[in-house]
Order: sequence, then C-alpha cells, then structure tokens
Amino acid sequence: MIKAKQFVNRAYSNLLSASCLKWSRRVSATDSMKRKRHTPEEIIKKLRTAEEALAGGKTVEEACRLIAVSMATYQRWKSQ
Repeated sequence: MIKAKQFVNRAYSNLLSASCLKWSRRVSATDSMKRKRHTPEEIIKKLRTAEEALAGGKTVEEACRLIAVSMATYQRWKSQ
C-alpha cells in the first residue's frame, strides 16, 4: 500500500512540475500546435472509411471519431 501511495505522490508531483514548466513562459499565437492539412487523397480515403462505418451501422459521431476528424470537418468534406 505504501509503495502505491509513493508512486501516486511521485507521479502527481511530476505532473505538477511538468505543467508548471509548460506555463512558465508566455504562450503566443505562433506557439500553438500546427494544423494538420489533409491531402485530397487522404480526405477521399477518410470519407470512404467513414461511409463504410456508416453502412455498418455506426453513427456519424462514431465514424468521425474513427477517422479522427471533427463532425464539422466531416460535414465540410462531404459537401465539397
């Protein structure tokens, strides 16, 4: 029991120190994550995968989660 508690305390302190380091400097708009641009081939492949999932009985939300895009992105791709 003691070892588990020590492990949790150590993990928690590591988490706190990492988060403090992360926010220790000022974050600007250019520091944010770079957006992923999908190629037309990737979009077509993901749309086909989503359509197969929908035909298999999954919901749109589940299909979007499967292809790792938001529902808004899926709808935009589908309309194009």
